[in-house]
Amino acid sequence: MVTWVLLVFVAGSADRVSVLFGISYVSQLWFYRVLVFVGPVVAGLVAYRVCIELQRGEAVEQERHLAEGEARRARVRAAQEP
Repeated sequence: MVTWVLLVFVAGSADRVSVLFGISYVSQLWFYRVLVFVGPVVAGLVAYRVCIELQRGEAVEQERHLAEGEARRARVRAAQEP
């Protein structure tokens, strides 16, 4: 949703982009028309991928904490044995 709203604001300034960069107004409109449908999908896929990577990072961190706890318990047991 944020991507779509941002794109609408950018498309609203198409006349300024035409003046500043010399890009055809009609070409910009077609670009924005396509981007209105493609942009949110791409943004959603990127957000999904970021979430998956964050979940994997949390799993690795949890495994590391478990391994540290096991090592700590093993050291305590070794110290208690005569």
